[in-house]
Amino acid sequence: MSAKQYISFGKKLIQFPSLLILSFFLDASTLSGQSAERYIVAFKLGHEVDVSAFKASAPGVKMQPIFKDLNFWSLEIYKGAAKAGILDQLRRQVGVRYIHEDIFVPNRFIPNDPDFPAQWSMEKIGMRDVWEITTGGQNPAGHDIVVGILDDGYQIDHPDLEGRIWTNNEEIPDNGIDDDGNGYVDDFFGWNAGASNDDHKIFNHGTSVAGIIGAVGNNDNQMAGVNWDVQLMLTSSNRADGYVLSDIVRSYDYIYEQRRIYNESNGERGAYVVTTNYSGGVGERFPDDFPSWCEVYDALGSVGIINIGSTANNDVNVDVDGDLPSTCPSEFLIVTTNTGRVDQKVQNAGFGSVGVDLGAPGDEIFTLAINNDVDPTFFGTSASAPHIAGVVSLLYTLLCEDAYQRSLTDPAEIALIMKSAILDHVSPASSLADITVTGGVLNALASVEVIDETLGDCCMISIDNLVTMPESCADADDGIIEITASGEDLTGILTYSLSAPTINIQNELGNFDRLPAQTYDIRVSDEGNIRCFSDTTIVIEAQLDICPFGEFTIERLRIDYATGELFIDYDLDEQKDIQVQIHDNAGRLVYNRLVTPSLNMGRFHVVNTRDFPDGIYHASILANGLREVASFIVVN
Repeated sequence: MSAKQYISFGKKLIQFPSLLILSFFLDASTLSGQSAERYIVAFKLGHEVDVSAFKASAPGVKMQPIFKDLNFWSLEIYKGAAKAGILDQLRRQVGVRYIHEDIFVPNRFIPNDPDFPAQWSMEKIGMRDVWEITTGGQNPAGHDIVVGILDDGYQIDHPDLEGRIWTNNEEIPDNGIDDDGNGYVDDFFGWNAGASNDDHKIFNHGTSVAGIIGAVGNNDNQMAGVNWDVQLMLTSSNRADGYVLSDIVRSYDYIYEQRRIYNESNGERGAYVVTTNYSGGVGERFPDDFPSWCEVYDALGSVGIINIGSTANNDVNVDVDGDLPSTCPSEFLIVTTNTGRVDQKVQNAGFGSVGVDLGAPGDEIFTLAINNDVDPTFFGTSASAPHIAGVVSLLYTLLCEDAYQRSLTDPAEIALIMKSAILDHVSPASSLADITVTGGVLNALASVEVIDETLGDCCMISIDNLVTMPESCADADDGIIEITASGEDLTGILTYSLSAPTINIQNELGNFDRLPAQTYDIRVSDEGNIRCFSDTTIVIEAQLDICPFGEFTIERLRIDYATGELFIDYDLDEQKDIQVQIHDNAGRLVYNRLVTPSLNMGRFHVVNTRDFPDGIYHASILANGLREVASFIVVN
């Protein structure tokens, strides 16, 4: 189709003036009480789904966004609608990546077998010594550290969770307005994805998980969580037995948005969410069955969130038989199995040398229960995962100021450092050797110690001298940057990195020369200690008034379509290094090279375009701030 797209549902033909407009929506009130088949639709990133046409709906269809930055939408097709036709038409649209079934995901099974009414798990992972180093608290900016939880429901007024439930202070409760503009109305106590409000039902499972992560410690009451001073961001499913997948995605979206906003506002808004915990899953399924589930973890990681998941509660190799989220390949996901008092894998617990990372205590764990009570027998991988989430949240309390700032500017990098602190410092366990990634169980003390040593005490680096100059009159646009720096408490040599829109140099020492005129970001860092660095910027300006440059033109630009080679014919009347750049039609730089061409008419072989996607490109020659541009088309 050309300028207009058409989507046909049964006998109804809807004409749309944009690339793709989904307008087959009904008011939820007209669908109440009806059964529906549910799907998740993934649109291409950046593809606009036009919500202005919602009223022009096809009967029996409802659709709404569930993860905005990934462009995921839930689709409900109610009884009587032409399901096959609707799905077929959607799959054929250029903006749709994939559609898959929206399934029910149960909580991991928890038997009720009273035995050991004590917090043996805290001793096992070394929490007594950890609490000598940190019991929780805020980040260096004075903001709360937050754990996002996905579960069935919670007793938010449990006395041992007092002061630990995160609230969205930019939202005015119950006024029917999305005060903070995050897409969720009246989300003061987090978000109940199943009910589209912040009213969480009171259930044991979520209350027990919350207790392990963050029950108040040292308060002469009941128990101590892993992190005594943490905020728990609650999302829930509105049912006691599990989640619908689209509500899992929607819950993660809520958590993601809060951290994204925090990063972008430098902590002025949003929440410093550092980890999530979801103690649920579904067996005999793989990432290709439900790709939206796994893609969510990469998105969360991109804003600095490490996600903790629990594997199956039966003795199964998830690599072979399948399990989600265990088999999701995201590097921002940690999956745990269940171990007992002597670090043995519990018999009814999943394993996998690829899909399961480590073990953590989950055999009859003492934790909170509803009705202001405790449960000494909380059991399963559901109990294992929150131990890890609690430890991850403690690691972030140790960050020095510079490391904290990097968690905002390079959030994924810091998140992966925290993941390594967990997985690289486990306690070996013979029962997990060769059947998990690490072959060990959670060692909270070792993880805390390594972060305290590497990110906990910021060392000092100062850039002592920064000089720019043109090399000579003939090379007035080829600047030199001379850098000298010094530092305290260094563990290695100083390295320098230089980046700008047209150049990126890493780990080059000393001087940078032959640099085109532009603004450069400079980082000086300690090669042996990632917490030590100093950033600055510097501008190199073309010296046109000192060294005027002669005439140059692009006479012709040609592609040899047989070979894909791109050639530029040029006319240059003064010897001078020039910069050759190619941008795609969206303005992205795809090729950059500094060359010394011959005088007068010549031909320069630029690049083979066979690896370029089809499209329009713009080649340019730059010298002393002057630019000559010619466009070309690639059709492979």
